[in-house]
Amino acid sequence: MKRNYSERTIKLLFGRATRCAYQGCQNPLIFEDRGMLSVSAQIAHIRSESPSGPRYDPEYPIELVNQEENLLLLCGIHHKPVDDHASIYPVAELLKWKRQQVSTSPSGELSERQVAEIIRHYDLNTLEPMTFEMPCQALTVRRFGPRTRIHGGYGPDGGRDASSAGRLADYPSAENPWDGYVVMRAMFKATGSNTPSAAAWLRSGIRHEFQRRVLDSRRRVEGRPIEYLVLATNVSVPAAFGAAGMHQLTQMIAELSDGSLKDWAIWDEAQLFAMLDNYPDVRHAFTPLMSASRLVAGLMDSFRSTPRDPIA
Repeated sequence: MKRNYSERTIKLLFGRATRCAYQGCQNPLIFEDRGMLSVSAQIAHIRSESPSGPRYDPEYPIELVNQEENLLLLCGIHHKPVDDHASIYPVAELLKWKRQQVSTSPSGELSERQVAEIIRHYDLNTLEPMTFEMPCQALTVRRFGPRTRIHGGYGPDGGRDASSAGRLADYPSAENPWDGYVVMRAMFKATGSNTPSAAAWLRSGIRHEFQRRVLDSRRRVEGRPIEYLVLATNVSVPAAFGAAGMHQLTQMIAELSDGSLKDWAIWDEAQLFAMLDNYPDVRHAFTPLMSASRLVAGLMDSFRSTPRDPIA
């Protein structure tokens, strides 16, 4: 289930904690990687909102379930065991963790940039595979040029969501642009886009693209082989893989392509955010789509905090 948190809730959570709440864990919740901000934290519920979920309490007010007081920031490594083994991680212990996490974190407010990046991280992950494709396609058009073709939809697409044939103007650089048949493929991780499981998912997805779609020698896409490949994903490579993650993935693609590709690129979460900053027209077009559910959550927060007149 996708959960949506108001901007106020996110500010409170990340403004009061800098490290994973799991005892002894020093993993940061957000970190810089080559000038890009990555969100490595996951928001865990102390008490579940579902009767089948961990630590569900039928007496706990439903309107407080998604509020800051019932939420705990954990790293991707520790969120899963805390929820999978709820019997040994009771509510009282998690509340103690939360108090310690807040009291031991350095005081100080998040910068506006950090708040914006954290909110965008959660906005991006409220999308679905189809809606994630659309901003990726729009960014591909802006990056590759107006000759870019859009594919996809619910039918078979031959392993492509956008393509371009010929010489690109300035990608990856004006000095050395790609010249040939280029395909962009969007790969959306529905849950846990910054965890070790996301790393395994992305590796598996890349293998699938090469083995069954992208480089299937028995059927050429549009009658020609793919020469350049872009994989766009909401996974944060540094958060899921570690500092050497991008190098590991490029090595993997080099081995899988076996010389059949001239070049390739991975647009992960941070790079998509950077492109959204560079192309404000795309950002403005898709911001309502990405933030609609968060805005609804914010409205619900305001309704819950506003006294209601009795119904006449």
